[in-house]
Amino acid sequence: MRKLLTIVLPFLALTACAPPQQTQTTVVHAVIVNARVLVDTRINGSAPLPFLLDTGASESVLNADRLTESGLRGGAPGSASVEGGAVETQVVPGVTLAVGDATLPSRAVAALSLRGVEAGLGHRIYGIIGGELFERRVVTIDYERRAVSLSSTAPGRGIEIPISIEDGTPIATASIDGQSGRFQIDTGGGMAVLNAPFLAAHPALLPAKTLPMTSGAVMPGRSRGGVGRAGLLQLGPIRIERPIVNYSQNASGDRVDVDSGLIGGDVLSRFSLTVDYARSRLLLEPNPRSGTAFEFTGSGVSLAAEGPELDIVRVRTVIPGSPAAEADIRAGDRIVSVDRVAHSLDEARQILNDVSRTSDLVIDREGARLTKRLVHRRLL
Repeated sequence: MRKLLTIVLPFLALTACAPPQQTQTTVVHAVIVNARVLVDTRINGSAPLPFLLDTGASESVLNADRLTESGLRGGAPGSASVEGGAVETQVVPGVTLAVGDATLPSRAVAALSLRGVEAGLGHRIYGIIGGELFERRVVTIDYERRAVSLSSTAPGRGIEIPISIEDGTPIATASIDGQSGRFQIDTGGGMAVLNAPFLAAHPALLPAKTLPMTSGAVMPGRSRGGVGRAGLLQLGPIRIERPIVNYSQNASGDRVDVDSGLIGGDVLSRFSLTVDYARSRLLLEPNPRSGTAFEFTGSGVSLAAEGPELDIVRVRTVIPGSPAAEADIRAGDRIVSVDRVAHSLDEARQILNDVSRTSDLVIDREGARLTKRLVHRRLL
């Protein structure tokens, strides 16, 4: 398999320079779904509940749809800026969040609907853990082992990438197809994104072929762009070849006019990632996935989960001219089975994103059961 990630640097750059220190580390089990990280979090001493671990969130938030389940009550109204626009919030006073041995100070926490996040991941999400945790611990996400380590000091392993902390989020200098910019490091995001103002300033970055897409975790469908392949994304000495990129059309939003774009889980999950705010750095250690090709979809279908248990898989969008469109799959169809097996959202997504297989779908369309065969192919 052709290697898509190349590291060019002297050996000493991989070597720990600081003297050994006594390190206290707590390891927390993580669920990795669609390159996002869910960690068990306690609310005011509750049983552990899944939260999204998100370097792109300056502050932690609660899921307003699950406040009652969490034993909480909403308070004063407010608003927040998210991808795709502004959303209404509630302020919940006296909230103490804890992950592993890290207990965040009690404070008022904003709550907003995370229904779109749950639909996109197919998992219950009780909130998002953001900048407050990274300010207090060195956080290592081992995507391969599905573990998050919280340490008092950073490990001496990995390729060091300088960052600045702006608005509670990490910003790194990177280049895409030779054009340098400032990119948010966003573990809560998926594919890499180029923001519309940066793209407008450098129109030659737009590839000849893009596929239309809508996105937006909190506000599904409100963020628009085109998905294509870049030639090279370079982060420090790390060369990431032919990544999938969302060339965004959103001219407004949180930091859209400040940052060039973001680097999300699609890239980050190919490493063990250490986020060290105290030393203004990341440490990136390639894992076995670092040399695998980036793929977008082999079917052309975008899926979402719904229902009280998030166990209903439904077609959200279909790319025109794709295998799904050719098989007459339509937005709103419910996926009953893929290759005669009922799958979770994540399982169905992995199968339908494969670019080199054929799959048989049973769908429910307004009460009628239909069987469709998809001959997958690479669309980008």
